[in-house]
Amino acid sequence: MGPGARAWFAGPVGPGELLTNAADAARSSGRIKRALVLLTEALDQLDPATDPARVALLLMRLGHARWGTGDEPACLVLQP
Repeated sequence: MGPGARAWFAGPVGPGELLTNAADAARSSGRIKRALVLLTEALDQLDPATDPARVALLLMRLGHARWGTGDEPACLVLQP
């Protein structure tokens, strides 16, 4: 069962979770630039002061997605 199906069975999810799941789908289908946009939108909805762990996870995923585009310098300078 994929992340989207688990979210469906687990109950309602917030917009950030939906954006993250959509980014996963975009990345899996080879639409890396779309995944970058979606991950950035999800990150913009978070406050590093109140949810530092989630921000760190999204920064990691964003860096990995940027690395997939060949933009290695950009993945090393990500900050909230």
